[in-house]
Amino acid sequence: MISDPEKNYSKTFYALAGISLAGILGGVYYLFTLFKGELELSEEVEQQIEQIAEKVHTGELSVENAVKIIAMTNKVAEDLMKKSKPDIDTRRREALNNDLEYEKVCYEYLECKEYAYQTASSTILNKFNISMEDLQRVLSRVSPYELEQRLYESDKPTFEENNKNISSSATKKAFMYYGNKFMGEMGEFHKLMSTVEPSQQEYIMFRLMILKMKIDDDLWFKFEVSEQQMRFKLYEHKLYEDPEVKRLHERITRFDESFGMPMQG
Repeated sequence: MISDPEKNYSKTFYALAGISLAGILGGVYYLFTLFKGELELSEEVEQQIEQIAEKVHTGELSVENAVKIIAMTNKVAEDLMKKSKPDIDTRRREALNNDLEYEKVCYEYLECKEYAYQTASSTILNKFNISMEDLQRVLSRVSPYELEQRLYESDKPTFEENNKNISSSATKKAFMYYGNKFMGEMGEFHKLMSTVEPSQQEYIMFRLMILKMKIDDDLWFKFEVSEQQMRFKLYEHKLYEDPEVKRLHERITRFDESFGMPMQG
């Protein structure tokens, strides 16, 4: 688990930092060094595991089945988070203008998220008797863009009634706002990262995650849509083919690569 943010950090914390910065694929939490804990799975998830377990056990692990395993992990982890901290997103957004309280809730959120994804991944992978390396090897065959698209096909974000039918033009407007804000804020942070001492980088990474969540929450207040929902709608409306969206998306991807972050879409 994550310890005091100004003191010690686990290896899993660094993985969480990079992935949270991108904010794209919850599914890439398979990069973590997982806990050994087990989680009781729902009947629906157990049935899904049974449907593909024989194929995984008797043959080569396919990209299709690897994506299904990641999608299952996402769903189980998100359900666990909702049960553990049902009001965490609301409390974080309500604290957006109170820096001290916002950091406190962000820390609580990250700690809960790390535990949820590690526990879900450990439980599900044990069902298939496969390792993190197995999934990494298989999923490296497809581009990050294709992986994200496949994940959304298997695990669509849920929408509230008032934003589930967000239009193509509104989605593009939200993405352009988000993307430009992301590039501006993260560009400044990248400069800061290059000036800090190695001993300070752990805390700087924590600050980076908070900044990323602030950008996400700002998006929510302005467009009533989360980043995950927005990105799903980019696929649904085929907006990655739009020249403006494509250019900005490529800029974000290049920035992510400059941080050495894995699996960007």
